[in-house]
Amino acid sequence: MNTLLAVARDLYLFLRYLAHDIAALFRDREQSTTETFLLTSAEHVVDDYGEGIEETVVTIFEEELQDDEPITFRSTAEIFSASTHPEKNTVMYTGRENTPVFTEPTASFDGVIARLPYGAFVMTLEQRGRWSRIVYRETAGWVLRDELIDRAAYVYPDFIIGATNFTDDPNTLRLRAVISDEFSGGLIELPLQSSEYVLYRLYRKNLSVAWPDVRPRTEGTWHTILGGVSGVYGSVSPSQGAVMEYVREDSVGHLAYVDAVFPDETISISEANYPDNGAYNERVLTREEWRELRPVFISVT
Repeated sequence: MNTLLAVARDLYLFLRYLAHDIAALFRDREQSTTETFLLTSAEHVVDDYGEGIEETVVTIFEEELQDDEPITFRSTAEIFSASTHPEKNTVMYTGRENTPVFTEPTASFDGVIARLPYGAFVMTLEQRGRWSRIVYRETAGWVLRDELIDRAAYVYPDFIIGATNFTDDPNTLRLRAVISDEFSGGLIELPLQSSEYVLYRLYRKNLSVAWPDVRPRTEGTWHTILGGVSGVYGSVSPSQGAVMEYVREDSVGHLAYVDAVFPDETISISEANYPDNGAYNERVLTREEWRELRPVFISVT
């Protein structure tokens, strides 16, 4: 019983700190409401000595889904104009490629100190007129606030199993913006390709590939092209985060991303353009099933 009480006490303190962090991130909700709700949930867990943890977690998510207020997305201009005291320490995302960062809050000659990629995760520190002072990794400077977006849902793709992703679909456009249309799929107006999807997943993990000067980099040839490249390793055994490459029954090369590997070597994968039209898909393959495909697993570090 003493052990259970200690665990419950620790969980109670964790939820208190979680309430504080959530209140800081989601300023459009009243801080008192968030803290009261989470603290009430924490007390429920303490009273039940851990037996109500699962119920509590479900309750938290159901409360979010049942919110009567419609979900809206605000521009940064709306965020900063909502108060005479502009928000600080707010997480934002860059909304276009090569977003310029200036030394001062003005567009001056040779004043750009860095250019940020699409979807860069930045922290805003100050707002001055139409400018925001931001920090991105080791870069600090000023960007036009209209270049920033306050919701990840407006920046990154949100895939649905079975949904097609043609060249003009939002998910395809966003993904190609993240990878800077590395394979020119957008230029020649192709549906989303499996190579683009797995490269996007690597990019989201801050992993990049030092491609040799070999073209085209079609699916089915990656393990050959990347052989011997520093930081890239091929294997016949799966690992989480690896790229799975194989040749489909129609003799077309294909790439998938390994999301999970289970103790019995069953794997969970996600992919695009399966079977065609850029369709997003997720599958679970037993050891016997994926071995029949004779894949190569490519890991990038």
